[in-house]
Amino acid sequence: MSFTKDKSRAKRRQDLNRMKRRARRIYPHDAAAKCANHLQTCSCYACGNPRKHFNEKTLQEQRAEIAAAQEMARAWPVTNGPEHQSNL
Repeated sequence: MSFTKDKSRAKRRQDLNRMKRRARRIYPHDAAAKCANHLQTCSCYACGNPRKHFNEKTLQEQRAEIAAAQEMARAWPVTNGPEHQSNL
């Protein structure tokens, strides 16, 4: 057995212990921390992905779209407004 394999095993154990501590903090009634690998114990509409349940974008996607639109507005100002039209 190589040293890197032992190191990766130790890392996996450390990560699992960290996730179990977090699971016990979130779900104190689950002493065995059975949900440590996924931390999602239900799949209701309130806990799930809005894209799946409501065909909506997630908050992160909405924020990214708004930021992109604002960036485009700053980069490409409107030049066909009433103050830029010539009098014909």
